[in-house]
Amino acid sequence: MGLGKTLQAITFVTTYLQEIKNENPSIPERLRSNRILILAPLITLTNWVTEFYRWVPSDLESTVGHIYNFCDVSTEARGSISAQIHYLKNWFNEGGVLLMNYDRFRTLLVSPAYINYRDQLRTMLLNPGPSMIILDEGHRIKSKDSQITNLVNSIATYARVSMTGYPLQNNLAEYYYMINFVSPGALGDMESFRRNFQSPIENVYAESPQSVRMLAKARLLELQLMASFFVDRKNNTILNQELPGKTEYYIACRLTSIQFDLYQRFLESVLNSQRPLIDIILFRAICNHPAVFEKMLRRRQLMLQTQLDAIAEPTQQINTESAPNRPHDDFDYNPTEVVDENELKALEILVKKCNLEWAFKFFETISDVENWKHSRKVLVLLEILHASRELGDKVVVVSHSIICLDYLQPLLATLSYSVSRIDGTTPQEERQTIIDHFNGPAGGKHVMLLSARAGGIGVNITGANRLVLFDLDWNPCYDEQSIGRVYRYGQKKYVYIYRLTTYSSIEQTIQTKNVHKRGISSRVIDNRLTTPQLRNEMTKYYHLPIADPVSKIGEIDFEITDPVMRRLLEDNNNIVEVSTGDMVTDTNIQQIEEDLDQKTIYDIRNHVLQQQREHNRRLRG
Repeated sequence: MGLGKTLQAITFVTTYLQEIKNENPSIPERLRSNRILILAPLITLTNWVTEFYRWVPSDLESTVGHIYNFCDVSTEARGSISAQIHYLKNWFNEGGVLLMNYDRFRTLLVSPAYINYRDQLRTMLLNPGPSMIILDEGHRIKSKDSQITNLVNSIATYARVSMTGYPLQNNLAEYYYMINFVSPGALGDMESFRRNFQSPIENVYAESPQSVRMLAKARLLELQLMASFFVDRKNNTILNQELPGKTEYYIACRLTSIQFDLYQRFLESVLNSQRPLIDIILFRAICNHPAVFEKMLRRRQLMLQTQLDAIAEPTQQINTESAPNRPHDDFDYNPTEVVDENELKALEILVKKCNLEWAFKFFETISDVENWKHSRKVLVLLEILHASRELGDKVVVVSHSIICLDYLQPLLATLSYSVSRIDGTTPQEERQTIIDHFNGPAGGKHVMLLSARAGGIGVNITGANRLVLFDLDWNPCYDEQSIGRVYRYGQKKYVYIYRLTTYSSIEQTIQTKNVHKRGISSRVIDNRLTTPQLRNEMTKYYHLPIADPVSKIGEIDFEITDPVMRRLLEDNNNIVEVSTGDMVTDTNIQQIEEDLDQKTIYDIRNHVLQQQREHNRRLRG
């Protein structure tokens, strides 16, 4: 979110180590080993090192100790397993700050490759392990079934910090697991938490009766009070005070006739075996552009042929999981980052449950499938880019689909746009150079194509002040993180966000569901007033969109000051409707207590205090 979490962590670590050196008696002996472990996404590790050297005062560098970036020895090109063990021993014996990504932490502790060093690794990383553990992007430990969640909870130290701008993404269980990491048992066991908090708070809809709403508010107040002992929350209202400002537009586009026919045929194919989490990837491809869907089919064909060729030539080595240009030096390479949402795997699952042969025949009837005019979304995007370039503004275009980016990149080059791109195939050491070049003076790059997952963190693109969210995903966190790439400290211009969806399609259903999820987060985390969504509006995944919807542009009742948006709406038949603002939160903070009687509030506060005292007694015991 660009709120300075890294700087706050560095300040805290420096102060903590300084107090250990000064023999502060309030620091327990078991926390005096001077070993700090920071787990963070791979893409952020280099930035962590840079920030430590930037912010730690020179006279305190010896107090903090060496900054160990495990990437320095975690690749085959740079270090053997024995070199990695030696590197860890130096940190364990001498102290300092060890930076490591989550995948490497897990690999060290569970991979058979390290079986001969297992006891040493568990000693260094788990028990006694570090004196303090910090999780960057701590929302990654959001499931009890996650291996990484179980491993970090096995770390012996109780000096635990979890940093995230998105503590609640899909449901309250994620919030529970993060707090349970920081202070185990503070919210009880998962079953009681689900019964007492998750169920009543999450299941509030626009049509819910007053009794359900009041129970949810009481439980919400109790949870907020309990969490206040462990959560220090700052939201982007801080940015609103410091930055030039931001406006978000929700733009619903029409389907072209080809898109509508393709959508209808695909809908008929999956109606008898519905799997929304999989099907959305194909529906999304159709909504983006028919060529994206067609490219997915062709790539699957190519992948199958490659596998057949490998069978015929046993000496040939292939890796069917990786996309082209796999980073050669990324030991912790993750295929799901390269192919966002694992598009080809989703297609493979679909092929097994329904026949898609009709799709190949469908595309044989279209001679110019690549033509941008076959997608209203693409037409709207091109208008945004054209108008932005005339104003001298750079634009970031974010997609959850690598194949969609593959379609857009040559198209934009053909139209004389100078394009940068970052996705999961971009080698780690090249990313910052690409960003610096894009953020440079105007007249260079016009557009940055960004993969939502690979570029959602560790990427600061303040050279652009306009961002297009070209499609969407089940998890609204990725879109919010993408917005945070441009709307953050260092931004000098007013920011405009354009959220594109296809009118009355599955995309709008998911958007409604995401608004509900973000509403839960706003109520629980930020105590904000939200507008509940209709429950039935959140479950209409499999329905045919309106073929020729009536334009609602004439119903716009807000002032549009953005010259790009004004230009979009001039005789534009591509857009059905536009809304603005934050669809989740009101600008006013509503204290939950206002709707509860004083006795209820008094009883809840007393109950929370008693629980906290009991929890503290257990910790001391």
